[in-house]
Amino acid sequence: MFQSEKSRKAIERNSVIGSLQMGIGGFFGFIFGLTAISCILNLKGTVELNGAVVMIYILFVVFLYTFVCGVRRRRLHHRYINYIKLLNQRPSYSIDQLAVILKAPSRVVKSNLERMIKKKFLESAYIDNETNSIVSTRVYGETPQISKYGAQYSESEIMKSK
Repeated sequence: MFQSEKSRKAIERNSVIGSLQMGIGGFFGFIFGLTAISCILNLKGTVELNGAVVMIYILFVVFLYTFVCGVRRRRLHHRYINYIKLLNQRPSYSIDQLAVILKAPSRVVKSNLERMIKKKFLESAYIDNETNSIVSTRVYGETPQISKYGAQYSESEIMKSK
């Protein structure tokens, strides 16, 4: 798939945000998780919950959710690399074909592709619901280099595709 500067930046931004969410959510989730466990052990046998304890539980859940969101972002980024390797070989793939190749359920593959398109990872692609396939509008030529941010193209290749 053709990767413009805009989609490369979207991929980099997603990766950085995912790492930050995992770091911040993991650290503070761990701290508030330990505090919540301490509160549970100290309140053993009593029914009363004061405001501070409830706030600790709420913060634990918020930071745990932040961590999970970071993991999902990073996982999508890693899946993008696998998808882009396949999608650079042909202008279209059936979602069922991709599911077999990637060893994942077709609904998961379709969901991942929709999220990648929504997040602007795959700017030159769309999902054709009639044929249940992903179609690229990119002009095909030389297979690009795959880096941790996806496909990288030279200036001449970008100019050829326009």
